[in-house]
Amino acid sequence: MSTSFILLGFGAGALGKILYGKWFLVVCGIVVIILGIHQTGFIQLPFLNRDKRVHLDRTKKSDMLGSYLLGFTFSFGWTPCVGPVLATVLGIAATKGSVLYGGFLMMFYSLGLVIPFLIMAVFSDYLLSRIKPLYKHMKTIKIIGGVLIILMGILLMSGKVTSITAWLL
Repeated sequence: MSTSFILLGFGAGALGKILYGKWFLVVCGIVVIILGIHQTGFIQLPFLNRDKRVHLDRTKKSDMLGSYLLGFTFSFGWTPCVGPVLATVLGIAATKGSVLYGGFLMMFYSLGLVIPFLIMAVFSDYLLSRIKPLYKHMKTIKIIGGVLIILMGILLMSGKVTSITAWLL
């Protein structure tokens, strides 16, 4: 999974050298805000809910290449699901205009995605039984997540994201 996200970070960092400017932050912020509004469920954008699948015939061998390809393609499938946060991180990477910084940010983004998957894999039976009571609160959790994404978009538009990340570091 990490390969595609880190490559996106490198690309955003490289693209940021070309496109960096106040207008770019505003456009990225607007996109993140729209994605946050979609996440809350207040406005549904049908094109963000589409699904495209590619079916390949591959032998039924369980090997490292198959695992790698599964994770790599899975990350593309998850890009719309993690789109609002991904867009924010890529926007931050682009504003720095550094290929290495973009890859660095996306490495930590990938760790943030992969670690919960690994924990779920190891403790799946126990965790799934504990998570079930949260299902009734999913709508509220989505709305809270959407509001946080909207706030991130506003911070991105105002140029405050870098000062907040510098303060956190």
